[in-house]
Amino acid sequence: MRCDGVVSDAGNSRNGERRVVVSLPNQATENMISLPERIADLCQRGLMPHQFRVADIRKHFGDTYAESYIRRALVLYSEKPGSYTYRWNKPRFRKIRHGLYEVVT
Repeated sequence: MRCDGVVSDAGNSRNGERRVVVSLPNQATENMISLPERIADLCQRGLMPHQFRVADIRKHFGDTYAESYIRRALVLYSEKPGSYTYRWNKPRFRKIRHGLYEVVT
């Protein structure tokens, strides 16, 4: 197993065991961000159009995510009538029309 992070000794814990803290590099931390957050970040930085489609997302992420996953994430994190999303998700997107979305600010 390979770890490209920084390892530091955090000293003794309360029960006398040694603890080791591993700091991951930025790339590994970036991979932990959810797809809706990554899409919103690209739009805010101007790397994707304000109103976007699945094809625009595919240009940035290639085959990293399945197309069905991208479509599902857009649906689950989009505002519905009455300003709510599916279950507990915070609204990230607004559906303009079929297949066209924008980031909620």
